[in-house]
Amino acid sequence: LSALQVVRQAELCRSRIVFYSKQNIKKRLPLPSRLIESAVLRATHHACAISDEAAEVLRWKGYGGPITLLPHGVDPVRFSPRDTRLLRSRLGLTGTVFAYFGRLVPQKGVGVFLSAATRMAATEASPITFWVVGSGPEEDTLRGVVKDTAGRFVFLPQVPHLDVADYLSVADVVVVPSLTTPRWKEQFGRVIIEALACGVPVIGSDSGEIPGLIRRLGGGLISPEGDVEALAAAMRGLLADPLRRQRLAQTGRRAVLETYTNAAVAATMRAVCREAARAPAS
Repeated sequence: LSALQVVRQAELCRSRIVFYSKQNIKKRLPLPSRLIESAVLRATHHACAISDEAAEVLRWKGYGGPITLLPHGVDPVRFSPRDTRLLRSRLGLTGTVFAYFGRLVPQKGVGVFLSAATRMAATEASPITFWVVGSGPEEDTLRGVVKDTAGRFVFLPQVPHLDVADYLSVADVVVVPSLTTPRWKEQFGRVIIEALACGVPVIGSDSGEIPGLIRRLGGGLISPEGDVEALAAAMRGLLADPLRRQRLAQTGRRAVLETYTNAAVAATMRAVCREAARAPAS
């Protein structure tokens, strides 16, 4: 109902409407909600979508106006490479560090990451640490997956967002193993741009926007979602090739600084609002 109030107020004030959408799965809403949504779409002058998939959903809903892609942004000052030797030592992390950052829930695929990691732990002699940073209802289950491989797995509760860049920089590779469900798939993967801004390459699944983002940035590898062996192979490949890790990190960081900073995203938003302001009022 608040959306209808916005439409009505815009009509009275002859204002333009711009909205932002992240929905990347086609869902049928109840009839009253569909009617409200249709009214908003008809009254909108410009839409912003977080991804191509979100833009496709808007077209499926019947929106025919202009759409601009508007990704998440990152603060390139806060998220930047740094010396992490003291923090690594304090956290007890040794060797090459493969890390997961995020909620410990099934759709984030942490179990896939840990299953791939246990395979590596059983066969790799080189020093490796597998690091899980986050909290959630799956924590006890996930700890059980690795209970017989003590020493190589470290769990850390969720850290304050202001400190995330410090912890991301500790990792050698960040893994984003999200899993698509009937009602959810990854809408963006903010940790990808944050890790790359810190100079850390990524391995991501092909859920939702993850593969498109990694391809555009060139800062990581893509593994089929839910495929433990494929993820383990990708991790082994980067473990064995530090120079490749460095090249991916450098490529990805350059791309983030060019397109995915908060300033770049804000400039796009300003351009959208200026264009909408010049459009005829409804």
